[in-house]
Amino acid sequence: MLKIIASLNGLLKVLCLCIQIDSWWLTLIDSTHKTNRYDWRLFTLYVRDIRTYGCWNVDAHFFVSSEDADTVTEALVIIRNKCCRWSPRYILSDQNNIEAKSIKKTFPGIIAGEQECQILLCIVPITVA
Repeated sequence: MLKIIASLNGLLKVLCLCIQIDSWWLTLIDSTHKTNRYDWRLFTLYVRDIRTYGCWNVDAHFFVSSEDADTVTEALVIIRNKCCRWSPRYILSDQNNIEAKSIKKTFPGIIAGEQECQILLCIVPITVA
Protein backbone atom coordinates (compact mmCIF):
# COMPACT_ATOMS: atom_id res chain seq x y z
CA MET A 1 0.00 0.00 0.00
CA LEU A 2 1.55 3.27 -1.14
CA LYS A 3 0.73 6.41 0.74
CA ILE A 4 2.12 9.91 1.09
CA ILE A 5 2.90 10.33 4.75
CA ALA A 6 4.37 13.83 4.62
CA SER A 7 4.56 16.84 2.38
CA LEU A 8 6.26 19.89 3.85
CA ASN A 9 6.10 23.19 1.97
CA GLY A 10 6.76 21.39 -1.30
CA LEU A 11 10.38 20.78 -0.24
CA LEU A 12 10.04 17.21 0.98
CA LYS A 13 7.74 14.41 -0.06
CA VAL A 14 7.87 11.04 1.69
CA LEU A 15 6.21 8.01 0.15
CA CYS A 16 6.19 4.81 2.11
CA LEU A 17 5.07 1.37 0.98
CA CYS A 18 4.57 0.41 4.63
CA ILE A 19 5.34 -3.25 4.15
CA GLN A 20 5.52 -4.79 7.60
CA ILE A 21 8.88 -6.48 7.41
CA ASP A 22 10.32 -8.08 10.51
CA SER A 23 13.92 -7.89 9.36
CA TRP A 24 14.80 -4.21 9.05
CA TRP A 25 18.19 -5.03 10.59
CA LEU A 26 19.91 -4.47 7.22
CA THR A 27 18.84 -1.54 5.06
CA LEU A 28 20.33 -0.10 1.88
CA ILE A 29 19.91 3.60 1.09
CA ASP A 30 20.58 5.07 -2.34
CA SER A 31 19.79 8.32 -4.11
CA THR A 32 19.08 9.10 -7.74
CA HIS A 33 19.69 12.59 -9.11
CA LYS A 34 17.87 14.56 -11.81
CA THR A 35 14.63 12.61 -11.51
CA ASN A 36 12.48 15.47 -12.80
CA ARG A 37 12.76 18.91 -14.39
CA TYR A 38 13.12 20.50 -10.93
CA ASP A 39 16.24 18.41 -10.18
CA TRP A 40 14.73 16.75 -7.10
CA ARG A 41 16.55 13.77 -5.60
CA LEU A 42 14.86 10.42 -5.17
CA PHE A 43 16.02 8.34 -2.20
CA THR A 44 15.11 4.68 -1.96
CA LEU A 45 15.28 2.42 1.08
CA TYR A 46 15.76 -1.27 0.32
CA VAL A 47 15.20 -3.84 3.05
CA ARG A 48 16.50 -7.37 3.07
CA ASP A 49 13.49 -9.57 3.77
CA ILE A 50 14.28 -13.01 5.14
CA ARG A 51 10.74 -14.23 4.42
CA THR A 52 11.19 -13.89 0.64
CA TYR A 53 14.39 -15.88 0.31
CA GLY A 54 16.60 -12.94 1.23
CA CYS A 55 15.36 -10.67 -1.54
CA TRP A 56 15.79 -6.91 -1.39
CA ASN A 57 12.42 -5.14 -1.23
CA VAL A 58 11.83 -1.44 -1.77
CA ASP A 59 10.06 -0.24 1.36
CA ALA A 60 10.16 3.54 1.13
CA HIS A 61 11.01 6.44 -1.16
CA PHE A 62 11.40 10.10 -0.48
CA PHE A 63 11.88 13.07 -2.78
CA VAL A 64 13.84 16.11 -1.64
CA SER A 65 14.34 19.40 -3.41
CA SER A 66 17.72 19.91 -1.80
CA GLU A 67 20.11 17.22 -0.69
CA ASP A 68 21.35 18.45 2.67
CA ALA A 69 21.74 16.58 5.95
CA ASP A 70 18.82 18.30 7.71
CA THR A 71 16.31 17.56 4.93
CA VAL A 72 17.40 13.93 4.54
CA THR A 73 17.32 13.49 8.34
CA GLU A 74 13.78 14.88 8.46
CA ALA A 75 12.64 12.36 5.86
CA LEU A 76 14.33 9.44 7.63
CA VAL A 77 12.77 10.44 10.96
CA ILE A 78 9.32 10.61 9.34
CA ILE A 79 9.76 7.13 7.87
CA ARG A 80 11.13 5.78 11.15
CA ASN A 81 8.31 7.15 13.30
CA LYS A 82 5.24 7.01 11.09
CA CYS A 83 5.76 4.12 8.76
CA CYS A 84 7.53 1.06 9.95
CA ARG A 85 8.97 1.26 13.48
CA TRP A 86 12.33 1.13 11.77
CA SER A 87 15.33 0.23 13.92
CA PRO A 88 18.13 -1.10 11.71
CA ARG A 89 21.39 -2.56 12.98
CA TYR A 90 23.25 -1.83 9.73
CA ILE A 91 22.68 0.61 6.86
CA LEU A 92 24.59 0.13 3.61
CA SER A 93 25.35 3.41 1.87
CA ASP A 94 27.67 4.77 -0.75
CA GLN A 95 30.37 7.17 0.40
CA ASN A 96 28.06 10.14 0.79
CA ASN A 97 28.66 12.39 3.81
CA ILE A 98 25.11 13.74 3.71
CA GLU A 99 23.61 10.26 4.02
CA ALA A 100 26.08 9.30 6.79
CA LYS A 101 25.32 12.43 8.85
CA SER A 102 21.58 11.92 8.40
CA ILE A 103 21.76 8.29 9.52
CA LYS A 104 23.74 9.23 12.63
CA LYS A 105 21.19 11.96 13.50
CA THR A 106 18.22 9.65 12.93
CA PHE A 107 19.70 6.71 14.87
CA PRO A 108 21.81 8.15 17.72
CA GLY A 109 22.31 4.72 19.29
CA ILE A 110 23.28 4.04 22.89
CA ILE A 111 23.23 7.74 23.77
CA ALA A 112 19.47 7.70 23.18
CA GLY A 113 19.02 4.30 24.84
CA GLU A 114 18.62 2.31 21.65
CA GLN A 115 20.59 -0.15 19.58
CA GLU A 116 23.64 1.09 17.68
CA CYS A 117 23.20 1.52 13.93
CA GLN A 118 26.42 1.00 12.03
CA ILE A 119 26.96 2.51 8.57
CA LEU A 120 28.55 0.15 6.06
CA LEU A 121 30.15 1.90 3.09
CA CYS A 122 29.85 0.44 -0.39
CA ILE A 123 32.83 1.22 -2.60
CA VAL A 124 31.65 -0.53 -5.79
CA PRO A 125 30.36 2.67 -7.52
CA ILE A 126 33.73 4.33 -6.88
CA THR A 127 35.84 1.44 -8.17
CA VAL A 128 33.67 0.97 -11.28
CA ALA A 129 33.85 4.64 -12.32
